[in-house]
Amino acid sequence: MLLFLIALTGCATASSSATPPSPTAAGQVREGVLAADPHLEGGCVWLDTGRERLEVVWPEGYRATGDPVELRDPTGAVVATAGDRLRVRGSPAGDVVTTCQVGDTWSAEDVQAVP
Repeated sequence: MLLFLIALTGCATASSSATPPSPTAAGQVREGVLAADPHLEGGCVWLDTGRERLEVVWPEGYRATGDPVELRDPTGAVVATAGDRLRVRGSPAGDVVTTCQVGDTWSAEDVQAVP
């Protein structure tokens, strides 16, 4: 089970909708830029909010890669690349152990590119 959770933090799934998620929705909202280090533990991707780095467990079907740095949705379309802004609705996932350990772990329910 632990290996499965570690694998999820590097790649996972997210969904998007036309309206921005609100902080009162099913989770909290964090906004930041997609960032990564392709050499850290084989490639680690995170959301940099400017105040913290969040290692994201992406929604089902989403996949993040560190080289090239990009986030893909379940259809394979690129949602974001390095430096692109994202809005992520979710909650802290304090019970998840990760390989990268670049910051707190965040369990995403919804992901949106921010223009």
